[in-house]
Amino acid sequence: LKKNPFFSLVDNKYLVTKSKESESDFDTIVVACRDIETINIQPQIKFISSHAFENCMKLKTVNFTSNSSLKILESHAFFKSGIVNISLPDSLIKVGPQVFNENCNIESIEFNSKHIEIGSFSFYGCPKLISISFPNAIKIDFGNYMFDNSNKSKIYVRHDAELTGDYIEKIKDRINYIDNFTSLNWRTR
Repeated sequence: LKKNPFFSLVDNKYLVTKSKESESDFDTIVVACRDIETINIQPQIKFISSHAFENCMKLKTVNFTSNSSLKILESHAFFKSGIVNISLPDSLIKVGPQVFNENCNIESIEFNSKHIEIGSFSFYGCPKLISISFPNAIKIDFGNYMFDNSNKSKIYVRHDAELTGDYIEKIKDRINYIDNFTSLNWRTR
C-alpha cells in the first residue's frame, strides 16, 4: 500500500483514503485493525467512515489534535468499540446514526462544537453512559431514539443553547443547563 494513490496504511493500524480524488491529503479513516488500543487522529482527518472502528473492543483511547479537521462521524463509526471516555473536537459538525450504539463501556462523551447534529440511535445500548456534554454548543440538533430506556445518562448544555429535533420532548428530563462549564468535571473517575 505504500505507493497506492488511493489508500495509505497509518502506523500499521488503520487505513485512510481521500474523500475526493482531487484532495491532496488522505482525509478519511476507512477501517482500523480490530485489536487497536489507542489512536491519535491526524489533524487532516475530516471523516471517520461507517463501521471504521466497529468491534474494536480493545480501543480505549482516541486522541484528537488541537487543530483537528474532523467534520463527520459516519454511521456506526464507533459501534461496539471499547471506548470509555471521549472528547470530540470543535470542528465536528455531524454525528451519523448509531455512532456509539451498543458501546458497553462508554461512560462520558464531550462534544466541543458550536453547532452539532446528532444522529438517531447514537447512544442506544450504552448502559454505562452517564454524561454527554456540550460545553460550547449554541445549537444542537438531536436525532430520534438516541437512548434506550435503561440508559440513565444526563445531557449537559449551556443555558443559551438552541435545542432542536423531534426527540427533544422525550429527553427533556435528562437535560441539565449549566452556566459554568469550567467548574464541572465531565469525566468519570
